Amino acid sequence: MRGFTLLELVLVLALVALVSAVTLPVIYKSSLKGNEEFENRLSYLAAQLWSPSKTYQVCVNFRKNLLFLGKERLEPPFKLETLVLRGRLISGEQFNRYCFTPPQAGEFLITGKGRAILIFMPLGEVHYYRLSEGELETLKDKVEKGRVSEWFKYY
Repeated sequence: MRGFTLLELVLVLALVALVSAVTLPVIYKSSLKGNEEFENRLSYLAAQLWSPSKTYQVCVNFRKNLLFLGKERLEPPFKLETLVLRGRLISGEQFNRYCFTPPQAGEFLITGKGRAILIFMPLGEVHYYRLSEGELETLKDKVEKGRVSEWFKYY
């Protein structure tokens, strides 16, 4: 019975290391690029949402993991789980799709997998967060109760 020689094993390991060294940074950069593109596009569209002459609709499709701002479709780089409006918590477990007209003044929150996107109206200002489970629940509670300023005092 013949096995592999030490030279053959070293060559295979060197080849695997070389391929990994070339491909892993490319994969990592492409995922960062996807996040950055999503955030830039969402920030631009959120700034366009408020207009005194028009009203736009925002739709969250939990099943297909899509976000629609007006007629624009965005694919978030994370799984959408909840939408929080003042006085309302909408979960992907309750709804497959939920649409609303953004408030003239106020905020709404989109969350999923330890991430949160807080959008302030009428400015269209967007904040992106990576939060622990406890911080995420606190933020959801503050947005739902209309007390976001309290959350900013602590975080």
